[in-house]
Amino acid sequence: MRILVASDSFKGSLTSPELAALVTRGLHESGHWPNAEVISLPISDGGDGVAEAIHLASGGTWHEVPTTDVLGREQTSRLLWQEETHTAIVEMAEASGIIQIAPSERDPWRASTAGTGRLIEEALQLGAKRILLGLGGSATDDGGTGMAQQLGVSFVNEAGAEQIMPEQLPDVRAIEGLEVLHQRLAGVEVIAACDVENPLLGDSGCSAVYGPQKGLQPSALLRHQTRLTHLVDLLGAQDVASLPGSGAAGGMGFAARVFLNATLQPGFDVIADILALEQSFAIADLVITGEGMMDAQSREGKAPYRVAQMAKDRGIPCASFCGKLGDTSLIDEMGPIFEIAHPDWSLAENMARAAERYQATVEFNAAFLRQLAEAGRRGV
Repeated sequence: MRILVASDSFKGSLTSPELAALVTRGLHESGHWPNAEVISLPISDGGDGVAEAIHLASGGTWHEVPTTDVLGREQTSRLLWQEETHTAIVEMAEASGIIQIAPSERDPWRASTAGTGRLIEEALQLGAKRILLGLGGSATDDGGTGMAQQLGVSFVNEAGAEQIMPEQLPDVRAIEGLEVLHQRLAGVEVIAACDVENPLLGDSGCSAVYGPQKGLQPSALLRHQTRLTHLVDLLGAQDVASLPGSGAAGGMGFAARVFLNATLQPGFDVIADILALEQSFAIADLVITGEGMMDAQSREGKAPYRVAQMAKDRGIPCASFCGKLGDTSLIDEMGPIFEIAHPDWSLAENMARAAERYQATVEFNAAFLRQLAEAGRRGV
């Protein structure tokens, strides 16, 4: 029997290929499934890991680029370049990722997407005809203004002085250079792979839903909402702000559409097509998926949820592993879900020993997983 490990990464601890290797070891060492054939297919919903997943599936060359993190500190990030098709895969989490800064440093009022702008600039310098922009895993809530400024868009105040994004966005009275940027992008197809379906504003917008995990305090929510509303009004882009995915990555979905003329697509669908996920499902007796945190947000286009739904639709058993399960009702929709976190350990210790915990959890549940696969094969 074949087990397809189609899992997202566990942010900051385990990559998708590492997870597949741990599944193999856990099943083999359990004694319940010594000859299990494990097929690894790293997936992503557009967040961190998208470039690596595409690289494993279709190759390419890594380009290292001097960028800045969300607080403006110099760093080196990378993009994936596929010369044959002149395609650049830019992963927002590479330059503007939340895992790059300490929890105590999270400040979405200051956090800028300028580093992602530098990666896009590098893609244009390489001669990209197609840019796949993976959204997700960001520490930002700036509506992509840092990215746009890095690409030559000017945000000026009433006196005509350029403002620094995103902190000074409330003082901006005009946005200049947008037509020039659009001219540069003529002939370049930009696809924004959105990891969630949220709009930009409102109770289901990026600030309200994802801001708290980026350090946004409830008392500051109105301030953030007002800043992004001001950006929408300056651009006259209310229709774009309501699009599904416009709130992805702190409003980078909105920015991709307005500043880059991008099409917004569900990240999972984009990646599933590139990875030929449908063909892999056809040969699987059991699917294993998961990610670090699974909660109510998992339903908003996240890869593990979509994988489980695909498996269910095809009558293939699916089991999920996660660091922490925040919504037990997901079990009814996705099938069995196993937490790997040790309840007596701190978050830091659980992350440091994630490989140990993941393999142990697979090994402990190996007999159940085999029964699940066998029942699926019998059509039970």
